[in-house]
This record gives sequence, C-alpha cells and structure tokens, in this order.
Amino acid sequence: MHRCNRFSLASRTAVATLFAAAAVHAQEADPATGRWLRQFAPEATADILHTRLDLRVEDLAVPEIAGTATIRFRPVLGPLNELALDATGLAVTKVTRGEREAKFQLAGNRLTITLNPAASGDDEVCISYSAHDPAPGMIFAPGRDAGQGPQLHTQGESDSNDHWFPCHDFPNERMTSELVVNVPKGIAVSGNGRLVAHTHEGDREVWHWLQDKPHVAYLVSLVAGPFERVTLPNPLSGVPMQVWVPPHRADDVLRTYAATDRMIVTLERAFGMPYPWARYDQLLVRNFGAGGMENTSATSLADHALVGEDAEGETDFEALISHELCHQWTGDLITCRTWEHIWLNEGWATYGENLWFEERDGPDGYFDEVLDNTGVAGNDSVDGTIPMCSNLYNHPGECFGRAGNPYPKGASILHMLRELLGDEAFFAGVRGYFAQYALDLTETDDFRRSMEDATGRSLEWFFDQWCLRPGTPRVKVTHTWDESTRTLKVNLEQTQRIDAMTPAFRCDLPVVVATSSGVVEQPVRMTEKTQVAEFHLDGAPQWVCVDPRVATLKVMETDFPAAWLAGAARSGPTMAAKRLAARELGARDEEASRVALSDLARDAAARWTLRREAVQALARHPSAESKAAVLALWGNPPVEARVRKAVVEAIGTAAPAGAFDVAVAAITDRSPGVRSAAAGAIGSLASNEAVIAALGGAEAAKSRACELLTPLLSQESTHDSVRRAAMEACGQLKCPGSFTAIEPCAQLGMSDRTRAMAVRTLGGLAEADPALRPQAIALCNRLVDDLEWRVPQAAGDVLVALVAEDSLAHIDALAKDGSNQRLREQAGGWASGIREKVAAREKAKADDEAKAVADAAAAATAAAAAAQGATPEPAPAQPAVP
Repeated sequence: MHRCNRFSLASRTAVATLFAAAAVHAQEADPATGRWLRQFAPEATADILHTRLDLRVEDLAVPEIAGTATIRFRPVLGPLNELALDATGLAVTKVTRGEREAKFQLAGNRLTITLNPAASGDDEVCISYSAHDPAPGMIFAPGRDAGQGPQLHTQGESDSNDHWFPCHDFPNERMTSELVVNVPKGIAVSGNGRLVAHTHEGDREVWHWLQDKPHVAYLVSLVAGPFERVTLPNPLSGVPMQVWVPPHRADDVLRTYAATDRMIVTLERAFGMPYPWARYDQLLVRNFGAGGMENTSATSLADHALVGEDAEGETDFEALISHELCHQWTGDLITCRTWEHIWLNEGWATYGENLWFEERDGPDGYFDEVLDNTGVAGNDSVDGTIPMCSNLYNHPGECFGRAGNPYPKGASILHMLRELLGDEAFFAGVRGYFAQYALDLTETDDFRRSMEDATGRSLEWFFDQWCLRPGTPRVKVTHTWDESTRTLKVNLEQTQRIDAMTPAFRCDLPVVVATSSGVVEQPVRMTEKTQVAEFHLDGAPQWVCVDPRVATLKVMETDFPAAWLAGAARSGPTMAAKRLAARELGARDEEASRVALSDLARDAAARWTLRREAVQALARHPSAESKAAVLALWGNPPVEARVRKAVVEAIGTAAPAGAFDVAVAAITDRSPGVRSAAAGAIGSLASNEAVIAALGGAEAAKSRACELLTPLLSQESTHDSVRRAAMEACGQLKCPGSFTAIEPCAQLGMSDRTRAMAVRTLGGLAEADPALRPQAIALCNRLVDDLEWRVPQAAGDVLVALVAEDSLAHIDALAKDGSNQRLREQAGGWASGIREKVAAREKAKADDEAKAVADAAAAATAAAAAAQGATPEPAPAQPAVP
C-alpha cells in the first residue's frame, strides 16, 4: 500500500521558521539558475511488485555480468504509457513484454520503456542487459592466494544498485526480489531471503534465492566467492544463521559471532516483533567500502571483522554486529521513505548497540554507549545551516555525515525520548510503531505519532527541536556554596547563540547532590537561557552531578571543585556521570585531581572504560608531576589489556622522562592493542626533545625508532593493527630505509586497507626524499587501476602529490576509456590535479626567471648610474610572486 505521509502544518511551519533564521548561511537555490536545491522523492508511477534477476558471472576474475531482469509492476493511477527505471552504465540489448519486443530508450542513467498498449493492471517486462565493472553497485575483488580466490559483492545504499540491475533506486518503493545466479563450480552465492535451489550443471553451479517479503531496491544483495559457511548456534531465537568467511578464518567465527543469537532475542523483546526474515547470514567480503551493510537477511561485513586468538578478550565487533542486526528491523522491515529521515534507520541501529550492551553489560554498558554518542554535540552547532532531517543535499550520502550526524544524534534522540517518557511508555510506543509500519515506509512524523498514540503525550516540540532544528545546547554550570547556611546554588546557563529566531533549547537537567547522609535530586527543566537549582543541605556536598542520566544532548562545562569531581567519578549515579567527572578532572592539573585519577586508573574493580577515561584525563595535565604520575601507572601494568593500551598511549602523549623506555618495553607485550599503542608512542616520542637528547641527537633518535618499528611491519595481528601502527609511525618519522620494508605491504595479498595505507605512506616518504620518487611513481602507476578500490584511490592521490607528469598519458586513458565509473571520475580529478600543479610550477619558474631578469637589469642600471656618479631612479615595483 502506498502511503503519502508528509509533515504536519505545524512541523512545516517550524522548519520554515528555523531555516529563515539561517537564511544568511543556507543556500536554498542555485544563484546562477535560481533552481531550488531541495531534493524530493522521485515519482513512483508504477508499483514495482517483484524483480527477478537471472544472471551469469562467467569468471569472478573478470568484472562482468550478463542476464535478464524480469520486473512485474502495477500502475499506481490509471493507464501507464511508460515505465521509467534507473539503469546507470548498463548495456541494454532488448526489452520484451509478453511475446513482443518493446521499444526502449536508454539516456544517461534512465531506462524508459514504452508500453503500447498502456498498462492498466499487473504487467511485466523482461530486460536483457550486461554490465562491465559496475562499481560502485557491484564490487569485484581479485584473488589473493590459496583459499582467497576472487569475490564479488554488491553495495546498494544509497543509490548504487542500479549499476548492476534496472530498478527504482530510491527508498520510496518496496518489492519482493529473486536471484538466480550461474557461477563457476566451487563458488558460493548468497542472495536475500531463502535458498530455493542449488544445482550443478557441469562445471557451473546455479543458486536460486527468493525474498518473498517486500523490501527496497538498495537492500538487494548478491555476494559470490569461495566461502566457507559456518553455522551459528541458535537455541534462543531459532533463526537459521551462518557466517560466510574465507576457509582459513573459519576457526575465528564463534569467537566473534556467538552472541548473535542472544542479540536477536534482545531486539525481538525491545521491538515486540519476531525476527522478520527467513534467515540471518553475515558475509565477510573483501574490498568493502564500510564496516557493514544491512542487506535484508544477509548482512555484508568488512573482511577484517574477525577476532583472532591474539586479541580475544580485548577486541570485539559486537557494536558492529548488533548495529547491522538491528537494521533488520529498523531499515529493512521499516524503511525511511526519503533520505532526509535516515536517522530512523541509522539512529535506531546505533541505539540497537545501546540495547545490546545494556543486555550484555547492564546499565554501565548502556550508559557507556549513551555517553559515547554525545560526542556528536561538539560539532552540532546552532550556527549550522542544515538540521539532521533535511532534504537540502546534493547527494543522498550527505545525509549520513552531517554535523548533526544521524547515527549518534539519532541514538541520542531515542535515549532522550526514553528518559522523557520512561521505559514502559517508551517501549509501548516503539512496539506500536513496529506493529503499524512493518513492511512499510515511514517518516519522522509517523514515528512521532506512534509515540504520541501510545503515551498520550504531545511530542511535536521534542521532534521539532531535535530533528528539524540544527544544533545542540551549550550549558555552562557554576555554583555557590554557603557553608554558614548550608545552601548550594547551581546556576545553569545556555551559552549558544540565542536570539529572536533562535530560541533556547528545552532541556531536562536534573541536579543530584550527595552529602554524608545521602543523595538528593532536584529536577530542572530549562526553557530559557538561565535557570537556578537551590539546595538546603544537611552538610557539605561530597559530589554534585548535573544530568547524570544524560537526559539532554549537550556540551557542558562545570566549575565544580576537584574533590566533588573525584567523588562523582567514584560514586556518581551512572557510568556516564562517572566518566564525565573523570574527564573534567583532566582540566584541573592539581594534586587532588592527580591523586583521584591515578587511584581510579589503578582500581582493578572499576569498569575498564572508566579506568581508561581516568588515564586519558591524567595525560591531559601539563605539569611534570602529572606526567610522572602517568609514567608511574606502568610501574605495575594493569591486567586489563584495554587499560594497559590506554596507559601506553598516554605515556606517548604526555612524554614524561622515561617514556621512550616504556614504549620500547611495550612492543613485546602479549596484547596486539598494546603493541600498536607502543608503535604509535615510539613514532611520537622520537621527535621529543628529551628523547632526542637522551639518544644522542635527532638522527640517532630517528634511527633507533625506525630500527624498533621495522620488525613490526611484518607482524600479523587482528585487523592488522600492529603493522598499520608501525607503518603510520614510520611515515610520521620519514624513516630512512623503511620504503623497502613497507613496499610489500602495498602488494596484493594484504588487506586492502593496509595496502592503501602503505601506498600513502610510501608517497609521503618519496615527498620527503626525492631519490625515492621514481620508485614510488612506478609503484603507483602499477596500482592506479587495481581492483581493490582503496588502492587506486591512494595511488592516484600520491601521483598528484608527486606531480607525476609522466603518468598523465596512463591516467588520461583511464579517465577516457576506463569502464569503472568511479575510476573514470577519480582519474579525471587526478589528471586535473597534476596539470594544475605543473602549471603552478611553470608559472612560479617563469615568475622567478622574470624577477631574475628584472633584478639583473636593475643592478646593471644601478652600476651604470654609479659609474657616472648619478643617483638612479627607483625601479618600478614588481608584482608579488604567488
């Protein structure tokens, strides 16, 4: 069913008012043409009912597919004369409708099929087509070595699936889908939904998948490669689950993914909705552009998302796993109708992480996540022009990365709503939302109305303030304590811009005070610029917390004394309150802060996140005493590897006397995280004056650091963390001789992320040492059209940085004839970048030559005048050389 839900009149008025305030900054129209820049959902004149793709992949080492797309559709209103579909880069050879060929036109990225006679009911067309290297929608990964043969995977979000099949590539249309894929023998294929059939035909295999519940086009998935499929236990959920991995990593699956079953029942309970699809598989694919992608029933994940034995207990991917799993409800079962409402997908999936850590680790785990999400407030200013929910964008991808980032801000909105309503009302509204909109499309107002219907509360102010308005409040907290009357006044002030068009935020900021006899709390709701909370206490405060449950997303600073902050860090009401207090102690470099943070960092009974916070806060103190306190933490290294890592990072940052020796000792630690931190510390400390003096000079310090770092470049670890940290440090130091050690890291066989980092590091080394320039350029020329897309991206950027003029012919050919659209566009940019640098260089040379000629002429004139005893006229001023 098509629903045409739009914002209410009040919401539209709020948007208009808020944007009027920012009109001096926001650009609503193209100044040259006057064209309105807002993006609206494209018309869906046909309801796409079902898409079946019959595809043949001849050889996964060759980035080509061919086949047919059979699309069943229904006109939305009256007879339909044309069916228009998105089809970027596809070669369409024929379209049939029933027994007859249909006329079609392929112009740009739009395929238009003439329906003659007009369609008046359910109808069907069959499109024969092929695609060569259809990135970014379908990404091929070359084979690496035995057991890591070539792969392909698709990536539809936000609008890339039309690169490999014709579709309505916008999330305001749902359809069922079917994949029948013919591949070479030994290749496993995943699609969405359930496996209908898997057959063998000589040296070929055919995999048939059916997704029989409707979903949007960007969620259609195809993954193929020589995978091993490891079954996950499912005693709690009963959902069939497998993890697809390279055969040599099968032993790491349960270590990483065993909690998936418990995650499912956690989310089922929260949403009041059983897991909605036929299966839940997680597929680790190479050459992947993100951390994960929630394709319906078949999540794609980056191939590094496995925990090796070396990192067990200190690394997990459960934030990523729970995020993508949550999307199976929030994004797949219910999908945002337009990209401006992407927070309903991504904010909910991020909050799904909160719900999982609340289940796994209790309130401490939940409030750790809540606090981490509040980092978004630092960038989300009222002086921004675009709120989180806005259709003012050039490309949908912009909606994912605004200052009001829909991932952490969306999750923070859900937490604030839960705090405002209470658990019972909040989850009643959430369950009502899922019951009403399952297998449908929604906008922010739909979610608001569900919450209002379930609770009887008016929430328009809440959604207008947090979704439709840019910015978050900045709150300054000051206090006065009168010992004689035992009166505490806590003064709260919103310090962000407030004017006639930018009102103060409505904020819940409860204040909690502890004395020797107990804890008292006073609710505070700010609706104006300032507010005062006053307490008459039975004794001096031991600690004070403002908004310990983070009921309001904000940036806050307080003037509380160190003793109060130390008490809150130790005994505050939530983990968020404790960590914030420890964080604020980092701004008070005094004995009380130093002792409190050191004690907290050493407390083996405290949660590791709080101990890490204490270590990081102590490292921000500039005094010699605090630096010594940081170093002293290594005197009895913490058992918890994540805290030990924080200590090494802090020592590298604070750089106390003896820091280099600690970093050297830490590169042999059993933890890969600690070894990575040690590599980073060595890289930064080698340029420290005290270390340079101790090691006999700058060159000696650099040489010693590079000597220590080089062996780490060949060290295997989970997520390649040690190798990458060592590589970054070598690049930072411009280590002489490290070029040879790093170059193998750029070759096929390494992780694509490691390879790209190696290429950029080698480019930096060549910029610092011209003797390395030919070697770096030769390497980048070989890699500039590599199939692992991060690698050519890095290689092209390096060629620009090195002004590789001799590479222009090759780059121009890629820009003109390259079949890969992303590579074509990038190559054009690289060619322009090199030519601009060449032109600037030639201009600078010409300017220098002209200046030299002018200077010589002026000198000759002066000499002639001097010989005649005359005073020469001053030479005309020369223009400044840019």
